[in-house]
Amino acid sequence: MVKLVSIMEDGLGTIAKAIVCETAEEYKQFQTLIQRGANLWPDAPPAMKRLADLVTNGKVMQDYDAQSNVVFTPTAISKTSIMES
Repeated sequence: MVKLVSIMEDGLGTIAKAIVCETAEEYKQFQTLIQRGANLWPDAPPAMKRLADLVTNGKVMQDYDAQSNVVFTPTAISKTSIMES
């Protein structure tokens, strides 16, 4: 089962969510979904391209901000951990 879990909420609504894949097979399917979606969206925002890299490779592979002439200013430190059984 794949679940979408709200992590925190404030006056603006939910600001963070987590995807929970309960099996390695579901996680591989999720990786495929994200990678295919990113490939079909050639002008995707840098944040979406970074997400696709994190999900499929575990790290950001390119400087997408420089490619799009957008300056990236992180407002919070994010941590991604990938666990497969």
